[in-house]
This record gives sequence, C-alpha cells and structure tokens, in this order.
Amino acid sequence: MLAPELLAHLLAKAALLATDPGTTRLNAVDLNPPALRGSELCGAQLEGADLRDSDLRGADLSRARLRYANVRLVDLTYACLAEADLREADLSYANLSSADLSNADLCGANLTEAILSGANLSHANLRGACLRNANLLDANFAGAHLSEIDVRGAILPDGFRYD
Repeated sequence: MLAPELLAHLLAKAALLATDPGTTRLNAVDLNPPALRGSELCGAQLEGADLRDSDLRGADLSRARLRYANVRLVDLTYACLAEADLREADLSYANLSSADLSNADLCGANLTEAILSGANLSHANLRGACLRNANLLDANFAGAHLSEIDVRGAILPDGFRYD
C-alpha cells in the first residue's frame, strides 16, 4: 500500500501509471516527492523512477524494484532495502547510513560518494558497482559478491582509505 503522502503527490501530478491491490507500479515516473519518511513501499515497482533529493529515512523499500532509478542525493538513513533490485541505479551521494541492503542486487549501481556507514550489505550483489569515495565505515559485507567493484578513494569498513 502506498503512503498517503506519496499517493496524494502522485495523483496531484497525474503520474500514477497503474496500480492493483498487491503491487504499486510506477516505472519511469518522476516522483521527486516531498518527505516520505517512514513510508511503506515494500515491493513497489519503481524502475527508472526519479527519486532524487527525497527524504526516505526509515522507509520500507524491501523487495522494491528500483532498477535504473535515480536515487541520487536521497536520504535513506535506516531504510530497509532488503532484497531490493537496485541494478544500474544511481545512488551517488545518497545517505544509506545504517540502511538494510541485505540480499539486495546492486549489480552495476553507482554509489559514488554515497554514505554507507553502518549499513548491512550482507549477501548483497555488488558486482561491477562503483563505490568511489564512498563512506563504508563499519558496513557489513559478510557474504557479499564484490567482484569488479571500484572503491578508489573510499573509506573502507575498518576506516582505511583505499587509494
């Protein structure tokens, strides 16, 4: 179910493409919504959506489909993105502090200068992801797929800067 604030925003912009009782489908929509802190967006289909500059602190985006989405500069502190599809998404400059990204698919995602301190990335797929200059301090990468990632300039989980 959509948060009332998001639904009102979408209807006001006439950007709602389709809904059904079990799934919210908002592919390639420019959401650029107001504060959606704590929203329930579990399983939402947001492929290609423009969420940049949004406040999604504490939101539940578990199992959401955000492939190719623009999540640039979004505040996702304490958000749940467990099992989310974030392939090829632009998460540059996003704040993902203490976010749950366990089992998420971030293959090819852009996380340049993202803040992932304290984030749970256990068993996440980060193959080919760009984490340049990202803050990974105290992030959990247990069981994560990390082949072909770019961590140049990043602060690693142990506090070491990789140059």
